[in-house]
Amino acid sequence: MFCAQCGTSLIPGGSFCTGCGTSVNANLGKAADLPQSGNGSVPSTISPPPLKIQPLPARPAGPEYRLGGRFPRLIAVGIDTIVAIPVLYACYAGSDPETLTNPLSLLVTLFLGLCGVVLVQGLFLAFRAQTIGKMLLGLRIIDVATGRRAGFARLVFLRMLVTSLLSALAGIGWIFGLIDCLFIFREDRRCLHDFIAGTRVVRATRDN
Repeated sequence: MFCAQCGTSLIPGGSFCTGCGTSVNANLGKAADLPQSGNGSVPSTISPPPLKIQPLPARPAGPEYRLGGRFPRLIAVGIDTIVAIPVLYACYAGSDPETLTNPLSLLVTLFLGLCGVVLVQGLFLAFRAQTIGKMLLGLRIIDVATGRRAGFARLVFLRMLVTSLLSALAGIGWIFGLIDCLFIFREDRRCLHDFIAGTRVVRATRDN
């Protein structure tokens, strides 16, 4: 027989446990409540119930995407340029040639031309985050922070308007345009206008 308090083997005929001093009579009262081993004696150690470890909830995976190819992006820009040329030409043709010598008047004319381009591309940018060229080439513009389609305001004011005005600056516009194009050879394929707008061009899928 074993002590129910400390598990020490009790001496037959003894009155107290030699391990902890508990009365044998007290042990007799507790022994009935303890699990019995195969030979009917009280086990020397009692194993605690196994701990149940709850698995952590799975972290939702972000949207997956593939970067848009450099050559398809170049073709898409060419298509968008062809679409924009008639609109920009109409704005320049409707302006007084003498006022275009003033840099401020030139910027105003460019701004009006960009507004015309936005009207042409507006539905594609608002609902698909694509220009006509990018839609034909299977490309889409997404927000870097969320991985979702970039918002209309971000696409128009930051990605299109700001970069176009910087490219039109007299004397330094061509430098910005050249650096902007060369950034396509980065590993992430983000141009300067992508960094300004916080965007990225990827392959268009149903998920994005």
